[in-house]
Amino acid sequence: MNKKLCFVLMTSLFGVFQNLSADEKVVVTDIKGEKISFLLSTNPIVSFDAYSLILNTNEETVSYPLTEYRSFTIESNPSSVKQTTLLQSPLFFINNGLLEASGLKPKSKVLVCNISGMVITEGITDENGYISLSLGTAIKFGSEIQPTELQDKLTGTYVELFSEQGTLAAKWDSLWIAECAKYVGEENADSSAKMLKYSMLGTLTGAEATAKFGDGSNGFASDIQFSCHFLNSVARFVFDGCTIKGLATDSTEIFAHNYVKVGYNAEHNFHIYKSTDNNDDEFKYFFICPDNPKDTYHIEFRYGSDEKELPDFFTGKYAYWMAAGVLENNDKQCEESIRLFIKENLEPRAE
Repeated sequence: MNKKLCFVLMTSLFGVFQNLSADEKVVVTDIKGEKISFLLSTNPIVSFDAYSLILNTNEETVSYPLTEYRSFTIESNPSSVKQTTLLQSPLFFINNGLLEASGLKPKSKVLVCNISGMVITEGITDENGYISLSLGTAIKFGSEIQPTELQDKLTGTYVELFSEQGTLAAKWDSLWIAECAKYVGEENADSSAKMLKYSMLGTLTGAEATAKFGDGSNGFASDIQFSCHFLNSVARFVFDGCTIKGLATDSTEIFAHNYVKVGYNAEHNFHIYKSTDNNDDEFKYFFICPDNPKDTYHIEFRYGSDEKELPDFFTGKYAYWMAAGVLENNDKQCEESIRLFIKENLEPRAE
């Protein structure tokens, strides 16, 4: 029999119920959109075990399979005369070890505790009352963490996009020139192809790259380069559901961890994943773009130990670096990646 929780979202600790009346209610919504409500006067407590969302009240206990659960909200009872002072109804999502909440008080502290009252994780809501917290490996579907849709799309083994194993193999030289010619003419195609390749083959990252190319405050150097290499001696990345592995040139395993989504960076469209193994090395976080083999024929991502510096492109320890990969031994993906890359960089843009 599974051990009960896990994590309890205590009303007093979350602080989101303090301005609500007993006529307010917790509304649980399943994946079909069907809802069931519980008045706060019944003292509902929401908890989770390995398989279910469990809601205990003074009157009953209801269990929902996590595979059928979508969200729970705090809503006003239409029959209630008293009005809540909240600007909007709090909304909670729990998915693959990630708790997301919106509609909370801006810049307020959120605590997630276990049934003993011990704080498991905490954070501060942003200016819009939103927060995303990792619950680690505790919230699972069955015995395994379930991958997100993006993790499923990334399944495969990748080599560097701009490498001899990828789009820079000699067999692709004619394609680079032919595709460039579509946008700049045959007379400029060769030089354009060389320029595009050069721009992605930087060898400097971090402070060295910023010192040479600039931080953007006063423009950039004319010979600017971005590094799209795999760092930390990784030759191939293996994405397999929630697991990411890094392999050396001789196929020796450098690292292997399970990752859960812990946030999203809207400015750069990064989906943020964190290792569940409590490692503090340069494979702790993966900031992954939505690119995938099916839609854009390649992948782009950053990884490292410092989640605050990973979003910065032109300053900090990860400056001028974005890893880019393509599926190993996949000519079709290489071919389409070349076409897409050239089009995105040379096609005239509408004013």
